[in-house]
Amino acid sequence: MVTENKVSILLGETGSGKSTQVAQYMYQAGLANNGFIVCTQPRKIAAISLATHVSQEMRTSVGQLVGYKVGMQIRQSHDTKILYMTDHMLLNECLKDENFSAYSCIIVDEAHERSIYTDLLLGMIKKSINNRPDLRVVITSATIDPEVFVDYFGTCPVLPVSGRMFPVDVTWTEDELTSENYEQEALDKTIEVHHIEEKGDVLTFLTSPIEVERCCNAFENALNSETDFICLPLHGRLQPIEQQKVFDPPPKGKRKIMFATNSAETSITIPGIKYVIDTGVAKKMQFDPKRNISALCVTTITKSSADQRKGRAGRTDAGKCFRLYSLDTYNDMARNSRPEILRVHLGHALLKLMELGVVPLDFDFVQARSA
Repeated sequence: MVTENKVSILLGETGSGKSTQVAQYMYQAGLANNGFIVCTQPRKIAAISLATHVSQEMRTSVGQLVGYKVGMQIRQSHDTKILYMTDHMLLNECLKDENFSAYSCIIVDEAHERSIYTDLLLGMIKKSINNRPDLRVVITSATIDPEVFVDYFGTCPVLPVSGRMFPVDVTWTEDELTSENYEQEALDKTIEVHHIEEKGDVLTFLTSPIEVERCCNAFENALNSETDFICLPLHGRLQPIEQQKVFDPPPKGKRKIMFATNSAETSITIPGIKYVIDTGVAKKMQFDPKRNISALCVTTITKSSADQRKGRAGRTDAGKCFRLYSLDTYNDMARNSRPEILRVHLGHALLKLMELGVVPLDFDFVQARSA
């Protein structure tokens, strides 16, 4: 059983600052005196953009007081006290030190996404926490089910924090959601919004980098005689310098038209977005028992994902969300997605545990079986 003063659960609504402010509060409280404060993210782009944003708020440059470690990209110095990392990156550090000795505080952000690395990381944290009486753990999300983590860690405080959101009008379509024509419908709707709606940037959600690139090219070709926009892709395969373009203000007299994967769904705020176009689908890893493989499949998103997408339009101003599906489809959506570890072949998790030197049968999984 983990004592309540070691683990806290923060239910931070969109716009509450949970991804940017909590680490700063802990730094101001002196918790970085005995180790790094680390905030984990499911995606590289979120870790990099948050490190950049927090650096600006703390009036320093990236890699000084605030840094990041994602994949092969590391911005860190002797002065670094706050680190933004992916779940996978911090999990890999367990290979060298399973007690997280270099860290005084671990913030697991966007925990509701429950990637396989998030679940394994939480298990490693629980394993080490009784050996680290000084380690503090904060689990945060906008749409988390706190009971799962209260049951897992034992008695711990659950702290709700309200957010700051501007009103967002939602427009529904009468058609049912299909997995066949969403890309063309998204492109057509983006062109329509650009021509009809007043100034403000547009963000359209698609399911993969190739769809994002195709729609960017198709949009530019369809409006090649117009000069009042810049069209930008956003997905995890872009280099950081290319990803940064969506955060920069557009040239005067132009609006940003952005096509993105669900990497833009959480943890990042793109200034200027007034209109969101939600296709209602995303690609998720699923195990196919007939073929005995895990594959990326286009699936309907959850209500929490739909709400997160809508919230992208209400971060800095009032906006509109155009959902390319009906209200009935939304009502039929699951509240939250199933943890990835329950959707893919368990061999992936077992191999990772063996790499970490953990006996799989002894590992304390967050959810040992599907509900």
